[in-house]
Amino acid sequence: MIQEWIPNLLTLFVGVSIGLHMADWDHKLPLLDHRSFWTHGMILPITVWWLLVSGYSIADPYFEDAKLNAEDWSRLLRFFALGFFPGYAIHMCFDLFPKKWHGGALIKSPFGVLPMVGSFIWLLCGQIVANYLALRLVRTPAEALLLIAASAFLFRFYRKKEDTRWRPVAMMVVVLAFLIWIERPLWWDPMWLR
Repeated sequence: MIQEWIPNLLTLFVGVSIGLHMADWDHKLPLLDHRSFWTHGMILPITVWWLLVSGYSIADPYFEDAKLNAEDWSRLLRFFALGFFPGYAIHMCFDLFPKKWHGGALIKSPFGVLPMVGSFIWLLCGQIVANYLALRLVRTPAEALLLIAASAFLFRFYRKKEDTRWRPVAMMVVVLAFLIWIERPLWWDPMWLR
């Protein structure tokens, strides 16, 4: 049992690390400005989701000779995504509350710089999509608790490098409550609602 969870947790950790920082890869990529339309918003989580779903089917022919079977690969991809999407959503939560909405805080799109309201909505949509995809991947209450604990730790860790405190946490709670309200996840079965 423990040996099965070690690769899952390592993969989750890698997903979280990439998810937290991938939006800011626009600093390092040519042709992209900070707070790029492509890396801050819905496009990145949807692309990662598509790549993961494609990864399930693309890898199937290679499992015949591999030590890792298709079921293990599928589980590891899912745990990577269970880390990536909350990490990305947390990054978006903090980006929703800059010191001031001008210059580097605004989203740079191919059509120009989005105004404050447009930038806020685009970042919020990215956070909503990432949280929705994370909730779709959770299958058991144990995974949900792991995700909640990891997210709480990440907020605690990540807020040390940001100036804002509780507004990102409140935003995450509101978005998750809204998503659970509109579409109850598979693992959600509270006894008091029966």
